[in-house]
Amino acid sequence: MKPVSDILYVVSDEAKNRVRKEMEGAGGQRPRGARSKDWVVIPWKGVTCRFHLISGIDEALAQLVEHYYSFVVVDDRAASARKKTPTSLAITFMERVHYSADPDRRYPLSRIIAVLEKGKDLADRSFALGRMRIAGFVAEPFSGALFEQMDDLYDPDPGKTAICLSGGGVEGFLFELGVLKAINAHLQSRAVTDFDIYCGISAGAILSAFLANGTEPEDMAGALTDSSQSTVAPVTPQIIFDPNVREYGARLLSLAKNLPLRGINDLISNVLKSVPTGFFRGDALQSFLEQQLSEAGRTDDFRQLQRELYIGATEQDSSAHVVFGAGQWADVPISAAVRASTALTPFFEPLKIRGRYFVDGQYTRTSNFHLAVERGAKLVIIVDPLVPLRVQEPGYVKRKGGVFAGLQALKAVIHTRFMHGFQAAVEAHPNVDFVLFRPEGDDMRLMSGSPMKYNIRVEILNMAYRCAVRKIQRDYEILAGTFNKHGYTLQRHPRLRMAHRSVF
Repeated sequence: MKPVSDILYVVSDEAKNRVRKEMEGAGGQRPRGARSKDWVVIPWKGVTCRFHLISGIDEALAQLVEHYYSFVVVDDRAASARKKTPTSLAITFMERVHYSADPDRRYPLSRIIAVLEKGKDLADRSFALGRMRIAGFVAEPFSGALFEQMDDLYDPDPGKTAICLSGGGVEGFLFELGVLKAINAHLQSRAVTDFDIYCGISAGAILSAFLANGTEPEDMAGALTDSSQSTVAPVTPQIIFDPNVREYGARLLSLAKNLPLRGINDLISNVLKSVPTGFFRGDALQSFLEQQLSEAGRTDDFRQLQRELYIGATEQDSSAHVVFGAGQWADVPISAAVRASTALTPFFEPLKIRGRYFVDGQYTRTSNFHLAVERGAKLVIIVDPLVPLRVQEPGYVKRKGGVFAGLQALKAVIHTRFMHGFQAAVEAHPNVDFVLFRPEGDDMRLMSGSPMKYNIRVEILNMAYRCAVRKIQRDYEILAGTFNKHGYTLQRHPRLRMAHRSVF
């Protein structure tokens, strides 16, 4: 275990004094200070174990969302000792802790231990708790069994770290950039460019490509706000929106040839076929990326990167999700992979690579956090801007028109799929720490509507920065413990000494 470990010890009211005496018998001492009355410190083989005694499940769950605990121990012995069979404290706790509206704030089941009374119902209780995927059981905790159990469960290898960025158009890119800037501001002696793995899809693919090349979010933000100090060339609307004039002409010519002497059904069919596969070509973005990634200190080759980079795209004809940067796709230039991943039809034209046509990766995956875990990541930071607007006013979306309603529906579908996959990943990988950043509350209103909000880029950057700062401040104790487990130190306040509204 770590040299100092905080452990939440959940016990019933009637057993609290007995447990405290057991701890004192094992060498436990109460630390100084009025606020430490519910704490007992027990040294064990060079490890300082600080036990926080809490009676009541509600208070214990409240503590778990405010403080970081290496382990949770639930003492079930008082319940087992009664003549009548009451509801098990451990089973009730497991039922409550397993559910959370935010899966990334759920305490890992792999770090929960039950203390059971020896007796005829020991097998039944251990079986029930085992089905609930509790980490382990002990019968005589302070004889050394509990410490040995925690030592067995403690993983000294923190594993790799990963940042996974989703899509969301221009505003999704801006939101992710603002969040990364906020994380950077809270990291001590480290940066978001020090992670081991970067996974990007759609707009997140652009940021991931630069992060994997060691380019800080400040530089990328400077490219959008015309900063003269940025090492990235200015990003202008012409780079993002290059009209697909060639296809416009071809589609109109085809429509003109097929219009004469056609019935109404054929007319509708031909008009629909005349809609371009992409209003913008995307070539300007690819050329920009190719040039910027070829600058000194960067590379356009996956195989030459110091960090792992994976870009997800969708093969249009088979609807298969393809990951560039791995296997047979490792030799595709990063700029081409990003261009393929950002081909959000019908906004951008599909990209042809090796005879196959690729479109936006978010059609088949919202985020490639599964891939990061497969590659050995145990700390996974996910930024997902694709959250639908939630308003209580009936008819709000309908009044905004068909495009707004269509985008709202698309976000709802993608977000629902993401949350199902994310919750399943949290349950399937209890030893992996997931941290999720996404728009909250009124922030979603600015993110709703058109995904091409270039003109309000500064407002979105600032909003995203503030959103991430709020989350870090709100969950600071949990996040600080989680990051520290993986070798990163979070400071409580951002390093940037200026008003949040004028960060960019």
